[in-house]
Amino acid sequence: MKNLVNVSWRLVSVVLMFIAASCGKESNDSSQNPVASFQFTADPDNYLSIQFENFSQRAESYSWNFGDGSAASTVESPLHVYEQAGTYAVTLTVTASNGKTNERTVEIELIDPSFQLKKLTGESSKTWKLLRDVTSGVYPLQVGPNDRSQIWYALGLGNEIGARPCALNDE
Repeated sequence: MKNLVNVSWRLVSVVLMFIAASCGKESNDSSQNPVASFQFTADPDNYLSIQFENFSQRAESYSWNFGDGSAASTVESPLHVYEQAGTYAVTLTVTASNGKTNERTVEIELIDPSFQLKKLTGESSKTWKLLRDVTSGVYPLQVGPNDRSQIWYALGLGNEIGARPCALNDE
């Protein structure tokens, strides 16, 4: 029994020495390397206004390239307003206190949420006219491109409402 206790203590001692020796600092310690990370959200009232949220680790300084030719920003979590819709490669470069750097690039696509609606309404307004002649075989009210390559909505052909343009307003 005494031998079993001695062997157990020796085994525990060897394990503890192994653990203590493995806790030493490695020459290539990746825990000191910074990691660049971010997310972004668009302002619900202005799709060109983007808030960048920085989630980087072990970083002391930041450099943002917004991909639109504007000056770089060193703000940790900047707000950036783009001039126009498009696709932009946004790069965050982070630097740790030991001088090591890391970067992350994300492509963001800014699309006007009213793009399809503006085809119908124009940039500021559009005039709609109701054709009064229903004998032409054309719908009195048509919604679509000027060249009539598509008709998105039509009303009034062979219908009493087509003879009454005042019901839809003539302009």
